[in-house]
Amino acid sequence: FPSHDISTNVTLEDAKYKNKPVILQIYGSWCPNCLDETKFLSDWFKNNRHLNIEILALSFERATTLEMAKRNVVKSIDTYQIPYEFLIAGIDAHTKPEDILPITNFISFPTTIFLDKNHKIIKIHAGFSGPATGEEFDKFRKFFSETVEKL
Repeated sequence: FPSHDISTNVTLEDAKYKNKPVILQIYGSWCPNCLDETKFLSDWFKNNRHLNIEILALSFERATTLEMAKRNVVKSIDTYQIPYEFLIAGIDAHTKPEDILPITNFISFPTTIFLDKNHKIIKIHAGFSGPATGEEFDKFRKFFSETVEKL
């Protein structure tokens, strides 16, 4: 599993991500749907390493200090045995995804951004319909599979 050094500076030009499709997860440890999506992405990632697609979670926390934000994220990583990298992107409700990403009209946590190997945005998906939603979850899995195939 990745190290818990979630404050490291990372760019998509780093060797780990260069010339690879990347799924960016906009996440918050305080968000129940984010946790459901994380379970889905974690299982998918573990079972599809052969596709050479990376996942990178950008965590927007609601904490009073960076240390508290780190603790919240590390707890999620440890609890769900998440095999992909997490970065702290914001420690309080003041930093929003559109402040640091080339997106507008951000509407919900979680949001998943699919990037091709050149890191061009292919799709953006807001929200997550987990297994308890039945048919909606089936639709999401189909959407996810079709989008990954295009990467």
